[in-house]
Amino acid sequence: MRFGAAGALGLIGDARAVEPLIGALRDPEERVCIWAAWALGDIGEPAVEPLIGALRGPEEGVRMGATVALGKIGAPAVESLIRALGDQDEGVRMWAARALEKIGEPAVESLIRALGDQDERVRRGAAWALGMIGDARALPELERMAREDTNRSVANVARWAAERIRRRMAQSTEGVVNG
Repeated sequence: MRFGAAGALGLIGDARAVEPLIGALRDPEERVCIWAAWALGDIGEPAVEPLIGALRGPEEGVRMGATVALGKIGAPAVESLIRALGDQDEGVRMWAARALEKIGEPAVESLIRALGDQDERVRRGAAWALGMIGDARALPELERMAREDTNRSVANVARWAAERIRRRMAQSTEGVVNG
């Protein structure tokens, strides 16, 4: 019943639900916490800070829910989602990268900076997201990573991302020439 109530509060979308949902983020039942996080994502910007706090919690399911929710909110959550790329849980990292892909252009500069992270998981996730976004500003750094990153998996993802961006640029140029 509590997780259904959390979901309903999110669907209503009223900022007055933020406080009760913040409380639900601390519920002993993980499903309630996840639904509360998703509901806060539906409410939007007033919920950014509590969701960022949920990213620091011990439960991986709650952290995943928070990354999904922050991805719905968008640009105000970019830096927190970049940090979530370094989470110890693979699912959290994956959802953070997917959230940043959905945010798109506002995430590009932060993702380019994340390509220099010491953690290979962060570099790989950032390269993937940049490839999916397809912004040409990332191309020089992705090409450098493809050549120089000592982790083969990171280098391969960077190579794929750079190639995807080059193909997208070629298609854009083709459309302009033919159009």
